[in-house]
Amino acid sequence: MSKKPKFTSGPWGVRETHTTLNVEGGPGHTVVARLAISPMSALIETGRANARLIAAAPSMYEALNVAADAIRSFDGGDRSAETGWKHDELCAAWMQITDALARAEGRDA
Repeated sequence: MSKKPKFTSGPWGVRETHTTLNVEGGPGHTVVARLAISPMSALIETGRANARLIAAAPSMYEALNVAADAIRSFDGGDRSAETGWKHDELCAAWMQITDALARAEGRDA
């Protein structure tokens, strides 16, 4: 459905040092995000959870593309409008998914 993404290819993973959580991916394990942490901080678990969520982005992006295509194929709605849908719930899900994909691709929804 969407064009080839410009972001670093997945999968991404998290590598923790004493002061950072590095989200890395693609050839050469490129650092795609770095979160500062302190081992003494009560927020370290929140930082780890945020890093895992960021690391899951390429997989979620691909899953959303598959889901958007499957919903549209199943329900038969118009790709560019909220018309022709057989199920309002599927139209709403498709619109939410395509809005998220547009934001990920830099096309503000």
